[in-house]
Amino acid sequence: MTTKEERNFMTVRLALDKPCTKLLQEVLRHYVPEKNIHMLLNDPARKRNIIPVLRKLKQETTLYPRTGVFNGSYADFDLSLLYVLIRNLTGIPNHTTGWGNAPDSMDNSTAANIERIRILRNKYAHGSTSHLTNKELKKERKNIISCIHGIERKLHLNSTQFEDAAEAIFKAAKEHENLGEHLTKCQDEIRTMQKRQDEHENHLLKKTEEIQGDILNVHERLNELEKPLQKNTGKLQGHMSHPGDLLPPVCIRHRQ
Repeated sequence: MTTKEERNFMTVRLALDKPCTKLLQEVLRHYVPEKNIHMLLNDPARKRNIIPVLRKLKQETTLYPRTGVFNGSYADFDLSLLYVLIRNLTGIPNHTTGWGNAPDSMDNSTAANIERIRILRNKYAHGSTSHLTNKELKKERKNIISCIHGIERKLHLNSTQFEDAAEAIFKAAKEHENLGEHLTKCQDEIRTMQKRQDEHENHLLKKTEEIQGDILNVHERLNELEKPLQKNTGKLQGHMSHPGDLLPPVCIRHRQ
């Protein structure tokens, strides 16, 4: 059974792997539609920069198939690949400290927020821990939502679908936690009620045994009382079987 800290960690991972990844897919699509990407991929200058990274990610054949050109969908791209393509193909301006570096805390550019998402993703994909306290979860939730909000606003998507999707993940995790606590409370109440019921049943059983014992004592007492009565009844019945023994002698006078 997972702990609360483990569930917190998985919640952050899910927010990064789902809405954040889908948002970066949309960013790439906004600047470079799928149908046009093969032209940029085969530009010699861009290709020299991309190929070494793709080999490291083991994604070279995805974008440079042995025959033909890439004609797939961004929907299958993970966050690492999307970061490489956005950085090298979209022309989005660098953030103040430059691509690949932690952005300045005051920088809210699209590049800075994409960089923050990349750093967060690496932190939770390659980190040494799989636990997150409630305080840390609250902090990372704020960071993730802030990044998504900043990117969506700059893209002028006229939608908050990715921010809403991330919020839904965090909300569902919180409701699950509340449900777990509620279930635990219910289980405790059920155990308490069961204990009381067992105690009541034991009490009733004890009382029943006592009453049965009293009834047995009464039966035994009645049996003792019936013995002399049965004895006297037997004597009376014996006399009744010889009624002459009970009549006085009759005097008979003879006439003169």
